[in-house]
Amino acid sequence: MKAPPFQRNLRVLTIRQPWASLLAHRMKFNETRSWQTGYRGLVAVHSSSGQPTAEEAALCDKPLFKAALSRISEIPFGAIIAVGTLEAITPTAYFEIDRSSMEYAFGDYQPDRYAWHFTGMRLIDPIDTKGSLGLWTPDLELHERVLVAAGFDRDQGPKPSLNPTNARREIWPARYDPQEVPRLFLTGRMNKRQLKP
Repeated sequence: MKAPPFQRNLRVLTIRQPWASLLAHRMKFNETRSWQTGYRGLVAVHSSSGQPTAEEAALCDKPLFKAALSRISEIPFGAIIAVGTLEAITPTAYFEIDRSSMEYAFGDYQPDRYAWHFTGMRLIDPIDTKGSLGLWTPDLELHERVLVAAGFDRDQGPKPSLNPTNARREIWPARYDPQEVPRLFLTGRMNKRQLKP
């Protein structure tokens, strides 16, 4: 008997590399965009198939980028690599952020943009697929493949992740000593809200 379909909504956001992997690995928690959406809920992170431009490659050679990327073993292109929850979108004009933080370095916080805030990011084995503009809807087969890969159950919600990156976030308490958190995961004034389980 065929399993019933998932009752969860899922959208997909295509992001250029290395920003897709930085978000997937929780090196940043916000994705800055020139547009916003009324959608809130599960979003799969899809890495664009386009190779970095010369300008983007130069950015990746800066110290903060090099430090973060050194912790990522693989940078897939043209694949869905993680699933997280889009919880809020804030106009950057009203967004307080430490300009020396990695979060600021990994985004474009000009006043006319929007910060999409993600939580609960779960890495998955890359699923090769073509991307699309905007926040797009996967077909039913891809929808199920992604949610199964992310450990979601049709009846009981997400299963506990065994991925070390995800496990590290899941065991952090609501109140924590910043000295105990690896420096690479400190992201400015949004820290406590972003790292709260």
